[in-house]
Amino acid sequence: MVWLDGKPTLVKTLAWPTDDPDLSRQGRCRHAWSVLDDQILSWRAFPFLEKPRTVIYMANTTSARDTPMDTITFERVAELEYAAHCIEIVPDVGFVTAEWRTDSGVHFRAHSGTGELLRERQCPARASYGGLSVVGTTVSLCVTSTDPISPHWRRSRYLRNCRLDYDPRDLPDNLVAETIVTWNADSGDLRMVKIPRSCLESVGVQ
Repeated sequence: MVWLDGKPTLVKTLAWPTDDPDLSRQGRCRHAWSVLDDQILSWRAFPFLEKPRTVIYMANTTSARDTPMDTITFERVAELEYAAHCIEIVPDVGFVTAEWRTDSGVHFRAHSGTGELLRERQCPARASYGGLSVVGTTVSLCVTSTDPISPHWRRSRYLRNCRLDYDPRDLPDNLVAETIVTWNADSGDLRMVKIPRSCLESVGVQ
């Protein structure tokens, strides 16, 4: 057994592509990172443009080990025709996105590493929370299902701030995150798992 000792094995500078208009675009956007093994994904979603979209950048640290250059430059690999709410790298698939739509719930999409749409699945829900969790080719997300909500469940105001559709002007207080949705990006199978009521008071959202 080898324990991690915290010593760096590779030190490189990450750089953005030059003259990319979306990196200097003014206005509100959603952006985050996903890291898995030797892959680094960075994304920016622009929900308030006339045509909402998401731009994907990727960097690979494996190829950088064999070069003397000190810089790894992100490559713009895809532009999606919708504004994603969260994105994660998924092994043996590429990456998976989750988009929240008020009128229809959560839309999961699996894309190849170059952005090609492989498959998608819509999941009815009244709200969704936090980010995607990844285990193998399966992603999970916490949601409020369309089932009736028991009056005995304890509500948490904290969850209001974790909603993917977060808008302080229109957030009902009577929702609880009582379901975990799992979607297999390889097979397309969708499951909804109820969280036991006894666990709801201490449930954490990533």
